[in-house]
Amino acid sequence: MLQKVNSIIETIYGSALGTCDWKDTLQKCAKLIDVAALAVVPFDPNLKELLLTSLNKPEHDASSQDYFHGTDPYYKIDPYNKLFKYKKNILGDFPDIDLISEDEIKKSPFYHEFLKKYDWGRVNVFVDQDIFTSGIKISTQRYNGQRGETDNENYVRNIISRHICQSLSFSNIYNSLILENTYKIYDHMDFGIALLKSNGKILMMNPIFKSLIGNALTYEGGRLSSTNQKNKHQITRILNKVSYVQDALQPPEFAVINGTNGEKILLKAMKISRLELNGPLLKNNDFIVLLAKNLQPALPDISGIMQTLGLTRSEARLASIVGVGHPPRQAAKIIGISEQYARTMLKEIFYKLNVNSQSQLAALIGNISSFGRFSD
Repeated sequence: MLQKVNSIIETIYGSALGTCDWKDTLQKCAKLIDVAALAVVPFDPNLKELLLTSLNKPEHDASSQDYFHGTDPYYKIDPYNKLFKYKKNILGDFPDIDLISEDEIKKSPFYHEFLKKYDWGRVNVFVDQDIFTSGIKISTQRYNGQRGETDNENYVRNIISRHICQSLSFSNIYNSLILENTYKIYDHMDFGIALLKSNGKILMMNPIFKSLIGNALTYEGGRLSSTNQKNKHQITRILNKVSYVQDALQPPEFAVINGTNGEKILLKAMKISRLELNGPLLKNNDFIVLLAKNLQPALPDISGIMQTLGLTRSEARLASIVGVGHPPRQAAKIIGISEQYARTMLKEIFYKLNVNSQSQLAALIGNISSFGRFSD
């Protein structure tokens, strides 16, 4: 099984880079995990280039014919879209049983008018969405009446889904930095991109990322660093973590660094594992993709992103409470801990988030949208 999964992963990245056909790749994925179909559906219906399906029969091509483009598209009654409609920065696997009950299924036109039309049963959803991406939902349709997936099938489905999401992100970066060979970023991207070797050496940067050199970052010996020790620690931390990733389900790493002008910059690092493709740049190499975005002022949002940035659940809760204006003494009472313990915990929070005061923590929380599940 492991060999088959590795082969599929290689094919997924080949599809993202145009050397393999997506439909054939998704068919292989569906066969491997024993499901009726696998569809990649963007949150934004206008992103038709990201609408991919494993189906190749026009009469069954539900994703393109019925899901988005019919006179009464089925995405309007998809219960998953309703659940995700006003959520932002969602990441993770959402088993159907956690999202819709058997009673709701009996009443849902999505199942009776759409899924059963193709002899499909329940749907598992894998979601990847953050402030760097428009968001992708990978829907896995089982056959009608088929048994639930095993733990092993769930694990493999998550591996495949995560690599599809990463490959599509990498494809965008690859086209921007390599194929175009102009170092110009697509108009819809407003963040910095750097492509690094697994040892941390930079291969390419787009102009937005280059603008951070001399501000939040330094560029020494072909590698990223910073004169700010906290920045340096955060950069080293996320690059080391993704460099030594072994688990195929390991999510991207995030960090916040300080610019010299006081702005906060969010970094996202993800590893693209060994690609056996033609071309001297890509062949037999592992890569780190590093994304950077200035955090502009926004409405306060206090949620699970703090855990994504390295805080424990308790620290995240305290950070959220203090970050909206409660003093440590009051926050400690709300949580049910001593004031001394709260202040000790707050020092660790400051260190992890690269802030020096409660006001900076409040500003950070106000600037970042949550990466947690079901954050509003």
